[in-house]
Amino acid sequence: MRGTPERAGYPTAWEVDSLSAATAQVNFDLVMANYGPLSEQTIRAIFVFPTGAVAIDYEPPVKEPREYVRQEYIEVYQAPWTELDDPTDVYANDLAKAPDPAKSLVDVAGASALVVEPHSQNDDDRANPAFVRFVVDGIEVQLSGGEDLELLIAVAESMVASR
Repeated sequence: MRGTPERAGYPTAWEVDSLSAATAQVNFDLVMANYGPLSEQTIRAIFVFPTGAVAIDYEPPVKEPREYVRQEYIEVYQAPWTELDDPTDVYANDLAKAPDPAKSLVDVAGASALVVEPHSQNDDDRANPAFVRFVVDGIEVQLSGGEDLELLIAVAESMVASR
């Protein structure tokens, strides 16, 4: 299945019907988003990957993006952090190996986060969504989607603060 701006392209066999079903299939506690337009009521799909990761997809935060973006909905991807290095070092290495003016490191409620502005000039179509990657309590969290990086950072801050 191929993804669209409105829906992830994961196999339907990975989809589960509830948060409790997802939690029962993984070996870590999910870090839940509950900020602004992201709540249990706005979840549109939950996927458990064969690797043990979870992706929770939420309704798009706006009805119509300002510009075309490849992912209008917000996705919260989570998996145990398996890198041996500190997340800050991993993100700094990412920036050094693949510099991009749209990428930077920011502090998210005390956690280091790699962020990417939407519509980056380094994206051929300038259609990349906003992106935030951080680690909290040994869980890697990647927030992606839409055009509002500030919203994703606020969601990330609420997730870190909830732990």
